[in-house]
Parts: sequence; structure tokens; C-alpha cells
Amino acid sequence: MSYPTFDAKRALNKCLSGAKFKGTFINHNEAEYNALDWLDLRPKPEWLDVEQAGLTLLRRRIADNLNERTNYAIVNEYEWSKYPGVKVNAYLEWQFNLSELYGSRTLLTYPYRLKVNEDTQATTVYYEVTTVEEWDALYMSLFSFIQGWLQSGRDLKDSLVGMTRTQLEEFRDLR
Repeated sequence: MSYPTFDAKRALNKCLSGAKFKGTFINHNEAEYNALDWLDLRPKPEWLDVEQAGLTLLRRRIADNLNERTNYAIVNEYEWSKYPGVKVNAYLEWQFNLSELYGSRTLLTYPYRLKVNEDTQATTVYYEVTTVEEWDALYMSLFSFIQGWLQSGRDLKDSLVGMTRTQLEEFRDLR
């Protein structure tokens, strides 16, 4: 996974859309910004404004990466302890259907076979739920897993607010 870095050109564009200048950014720093040949008729923004815009963009890109990682984990990494090593493809429709079934769990005929994934040969993989209590265990386990990922994502995104450029560029999602 590539991690986002500070981009002074994007930051300048956020401050002054379509700004005209000559020069390059290699280190994306104030010295390079000050060395630009300013061709735009509009006033050149102050570096501090460009830097703040760049940090805002960088935080947003990191938050987007965190959201993608959280979504991926929720959909692809859950496994019920009854079937270790068998991952659920818990896409949103599957989660919704599971919730609907959970609401009707006392009306189901047991054992109930629940499709959870397909193996590499496209063979359907099932969990077999044998009792209402097992439904409770599966449901609570899955939604505890989901809540844990959502909460950790929120916590990490909240931690971005006070970070410096260096801290943001060194940030890694280690969940």
C-alpha cells in the first residue's frame, strides 16, 4: 500500500485554483515555493496558507485510506471462531440479510446452512448454525468485529488532527 505524502502543487491549487507558475516541487517545501516564477495575475498565496491547505488534503487522503482499510477488513477478514480459517465475504447485502435472518432466528429450521463465501474453485462455503444460541454468538461476534474496526478507524482519524506534516507522512495504519 502506498501512503499519501504532502503535495505542495495540490495544496497551491486548493488555495488558488489553476494558478499559473513555472517551477517544480521535489521536496514540497517553502524554499521551492518561494523560488517559483509566479505568472498568475492573482496574488501569490502565503506559504503558510498553502501548507495548511496541503495538510488538510493530506489528512483527507489518509482518512480515505483508513476508510478503505476498514471497509476491506469488515468485508474480507471476519471469521467465526466455530470455523477457524474460514473467512466470511461480509459485503453489505450479506450483513443486511444476516440481520434479517437474525430477527427471524426463532422461526428457522435447524441446522441452518448460511452461505459465507466461495473457495478458489467457486465452491460455496457454508457455516452451519445449529441452535438459536449459535445465531446469537455468530451475530454478536460479527457485529463486535465490525464495531471494533469502525471504532479503531474513528480513533485513528481523530488522531490525525493534531499531527504535523512529518507525523502525517510517517503515519501507518498498523491495525
